Amino acid sequence: MGQLFRVVIILFSSLSLLNISKGQTKTVYDELVYVNQEWKKQADIDPSLKSKPAFSLSEKELVRMHLKEVEALLRKRSTEHLSILQKKNREYYLNVLHSYWENGVFPINTRHYGRQPYFIDEQGTYCAVGYLMKESGADDVAKDINKTQNYNYLADIDHPKLMNWVIKSRRTCKRFISLGCMLQLH
Repeated sequence: MGQLFRVVIILFSSLSLLNISKGQTKTVYDELVYVNQEWKKQADIDPSLKSKPAFSLSEKELVRMHLKEVEALLRKRSTEHLSILQKKNREYYLNVLHSYWENGVFPINTRHYGRQPYFIDEQGTYCAVGYLMKESGADDVAKDINKTQNYNYLADIDHPKLMNWVIKSRRTCKRFISLGCMLQLH
């Protein structure tokens, strides 16, 4: 009986090593791409993310990791081309984003199977972009998007006031939005 147990352990260990050697182990980058395909378009990501093995994470932990990495990526990008006001706004939005992901309260998908965006969920929890809008005085726009396009991905939201908010924000949110931080739990 003991020998059979050892054989089973060795067999499973060998299969695990075989999967690792074939590159089937997920990396942090793989998990980020699973959360948001926009990661594939980012040329300046930390190379270690592509080699660092990912551990099994809950949906909430995936969203938190994604937002944390978005913040890190944006903080390391050059701001030389920005005006003083744009730099100030950018810093404000990144600090709000930091508080948002650190707090870890994200919308919960209660009506759809699989990954589905919720701009604001049934409990009134905002997605990251909605939260930025709320904190910057555009809560009326976030709530209007909630009524008309709540389940759309950010890139698919067609709302003139959303673009007005981006312009009013002096385009400091453009890169943040391009990473599509409208992520929700299911």
